[in-house]
Amino acid sequence: MSSFDPSQYPNQSQSADSSTGAAPGWYPVDQWSQRYWDGYEWTNHVAPLGLGGGVAPSSGVTTNEQRTYALFMHLGSLFAGFLVPLIMWLIKREESPFIDDHGKQLMNWNISLVIYFVASVLLVLVVIGILLIPILILLHLIFSIMGAVAANRGDLYRYPIAIPFFS
Repeated sequence: MSSFDPSQYPNQSQSADSSTGAAPGWYPVDQWSQRYWDGYEWTNHVAPLGLGGGVAPSSGVTTNEQRTYALFMHLGSLFAGFLVPLIMWLIKREESPFIDDHGKQLMNWNISLVIYFVASVLLVLVVIGILLIPILILLHLIFSIMGAVAANRGDLYRYPIAIPFFS
């Protein structure tokens, strides 16, 4: 088991004056807790280590256009799978950290969903997959709507059971 190394994360005393270039996200503070880095400074949001899923605070510098764009990325995932959010993310990811973060989270979720569906199809042979497939469809619907609502509010969103391929 590796030991905790705080030097690999943004310095807890850093603020907007000194950016590390680290991506927004939850970073360990110690072995038991994590704190949210919005890409510019540390927020007051602290959580037990391992509970980073769900809604994360935004840096507050999102425009209505960015929120709407991210909203349609999440909704596009419902109607066209990974293709619509992938294209939208690739077009605007350089322009906005907010859109980039939502795009990464959508890709994490969509890749994870494909893996979960393949596993479920294989498990159909032992009957349990028949139950998992409708559950995955329902989770995709619920999580995509939750992501769209968070994007519309200007919040970042983490799909709870997504494998973090992009961070």
